[in-house]
Amino acid sequence: MYITEVLRATATDNDRLLKIISETNYGPAALQQSSNYVDNLKKDITAQEKLLRDTKITIAREEAEHREYQTSHVKRLAYRLGGKREKFEQKASKEEQDWVEAVQRGFEVQKKLDLLNQNIAEATKTCAEMETVVATYKQAEYELDSLYKSVFQGPTPDIPGEDQLEGAVYQATTEFNLAQGNVDKGKQVRNLLTSAMKFLYEATQDVESARSNAKMDAFGFDSTFMDIAEANALSRVRQNVSQAEMLVTQARTMDPLIGNIGAVVHAQSHFMSEVLFDNVFSDTKKYNEIKRSQESILKAKNSLQTMIEASTGRLEVAVVESMKARQSLEEKRLQLQQIRAEAYQKAARGELVPVQQGPPPGYQW
Repeated sequence: MYITEVLRATATDNDRLLKIISETNYGPAALQQSSNYVDNLKKDITAQEKLLRDTKITIAREEAEHREYQTSHVKRLAYRLGGKREKFEQKASKEEQDWVEAVQRGFEVQKKLDLLNQNIAEATKTCAEMETVVATYKQAEYELDSLYKSVFQGPTPDIPGEDQLEGAVYQATTEFNLAQGNVDKGKQVRNLLTSAMKFLYEATQDVESARSNAKMDAFGFDSTFMDIAEANALSRVRQNVSQAEMLVTQARTMDPLIGNIGAVVHAQSHFMSEVLFDNVFSDTKKYNEIKRSQESILKAKNSLQTMIEASTGRLEVAVVESMKARQSLEEKRLQLQQIRAEAYQKAARGELVPVQQGPPPGYQW
């Protein structure tokens, strides 16, 4: 069957799908805008609800102070006896005014919250409608792609430029998948390094605690509880550093540009010998070991921070390259879709002339 016959046979489906796409292609952008609006409304509602709670607390406090002055016969009598009745009434009036103003603010906050809730209800409804439009759009795009693959699969010499654009789309798809893969890998690497930094931060806190205890020990403020706390802190330092090193190694398997955080000095804790043979020389030696450990962990943190910044930079470049690759792919897909749609139009007008296959027919004499 010639391509022209296939085009005529599938023209109805092509027209139907193109019509759906043209009527719903506004959906993705509209859905994104609606989603952003809903997100902003949620933030505003959260802030307004907190303001309303605070306002209710203020109202309750102002009301309590107002009623206290209204019902305080003792204070009223004291002010009268002291010749300060007018001052008492002014104070009561001020408390009443503060209460009324607080109530008014409460009404205003509640009214704004009600409006925000009304807006988000409408925006959520619009969002749901846009999701339906986008689903229709994507389904039509999928069906059109499937139709075109079945119609235009393989060489189509009858449609100039179609095969070249089809190859360009395939190449652009490969490039986009590679670019997006680099983005995904970059995110995983950054997450691993960020997690490693959290462990080094914990190690920093623990080695600082151990150094503080060792310093007290060196100055003669020794206790078994301090030795136990110091030993536990140094144990946690080793565990946290080990976790950090493992995560960096995992990141390096994904990205060879990731280096080492450097050798970390681990201060040894010999709890029993320190308790039995404790003296100023052993205390000083232990303090210096912990200090060297702390310095090496600081260097490791600096090295890791440099790696995180470098990996973040590479990720940003990968994101830009992925966006460019996506845009290139979309442009080539639209060009291919257009040349295929034009093929349907030419077939309907009888302008699509099949290319002769094989040698020309012979003449009969």
